[in-house]
Amino acid sequence: MGRALVLLLVTIFCLQIVNGETDEEKRGELLDVVIIDLSCITNNSSDCEGFRPQTFVEYMGADWCEPCLTVEAQLENDPPEGAFVMKHHPSVKDSSYLAASEFRFTNILGLWGLPSVIIDGEGLLSGTSQIAELNGATSNRTSASFDGITSIQLNDSTLKWETNTSGTFAEIWTLKTVKHSNEEYNLTNLAINQTHNNNGTVRVDTSGEFLVIMLHIDGPVELEIQSDAFAHGGFDPIDEDNISYSEVNSELKIPAFVFLIMLLLIMPAIYQHINQMKSTKEYEEE
Repeated sequence: MGRALVLLLVTIFCLQIVNGETDEEKRGELLDVVIIDLSCITNNSSDCEGFRPQTFVEYMGADWCEPCLTVEAQLENDPPEGAFVMKHHPSVKDSSYLAASEFRFTNILGLWGLPSVIIDGEGLLSGTSQIAELNGATSNRTSASFDGITSIQLNDSTLKWETNTSGTFAEIWTLKTVKHSNEEYNLTNLAINQTHNNNGTVRVDTSGEFLVIMLHIDGPVELEIQSDAFAHGGFDPIDEDNISYSEVNSELKIPAFVFLIMLLLIMPAIYQHINQMKSTKEYEEE
């Protein structure tokens, strides 16, 4: 009896510790997106104040990825109505590889397969069959309620912004049209540079066509699958020799694993206690 009780208390204590660590883990969130058309610099236009997209789409692909060709053709020729599409090359095999894109792909979004499309920083479409549903997925969503950045000012290469949130930071991405390495077409709005800051003033790269300012709560994001079915076929890994998996998903398995181990440890004691209770009851009845 005493041994079973001690092991049970240890199990509960371990689960509280593990669950506490999981619950307290900081979850990331995309709060706001403001886009600046960099032609405003040469035109001396007020458009440098930026605009919020109706839908914000991030595409993760690679020049060597054959399934990506279908997705890229759709995004270039038939993008979702009212959507702004930002493209990433997170694979080191691409000449247009960007380390910041790889970090967002692996550490923030917890992705591993190409092509992948993220809608408004929270919805996920993966594989060519799901991305064919992109127009439907975006039309069924309500307009993103982006909010948090209260003002933006771009003077030459200095970006200043104000926010009504605390504990947040901004990522500033420079987008440019880049030629596909293997095909005879260009990729528009490809991320070529990124900087981040949390104090409201930073020098940025204005050599591209757009700046995308993304206001975040720091931490890994939990994406919601926006397809009727999640197809694993048609995926190409980001790196054939080193596939990165989401740390978030693996950490969520720890409480169940600890509980199972501790349950197996206390089973003999529980069984012995039950037999002892039966023997005591039989003795009392006699």
